Amino acid sequence: MIVCSLAFFSFLLLKPKEESEEALMVIAGYYWSGMIDERERLSSDQEAIYQSDYLDITNSTKKVFDPRYNWVEVGAVSAKNVQNGDYVQVYFTGPILELYPAKLRGVVKIEVVVED
Repeated sequence: MIVCSLAFFSFLLLKPKEESEEALMVIAGYYWSGMIDERERLSSDQEAIYQSDYLDITNSTKKVFDPRYNWVEVGAVSAKNVQNGDYVQVYFTGPILELYPAKLRGVVKIEVVVED
């Protein structure tokens, strides 16, 4: 009995520790009212057309289901310096809920990407 107890406690002591920090992931896209249109950054000319085109669509349901956009909901996060139409990076720990639009969980922060 003593040998079994010692073996069990040895196993617990030698067991590798699991990582306490979750992996930080990043997606980028254009921010619109708590949603990200996930895409590569457009050139300035293309970006102006894109933003004008987006603002022409007034029905939010149309925005979500329009195939020209790849929407990901980022949820309620403090984004004080983020304006609609800004190109941003969203840092999150996951998971990504496989719905349409997809929903990010564990959002840590949103940063505006400034053009160089």
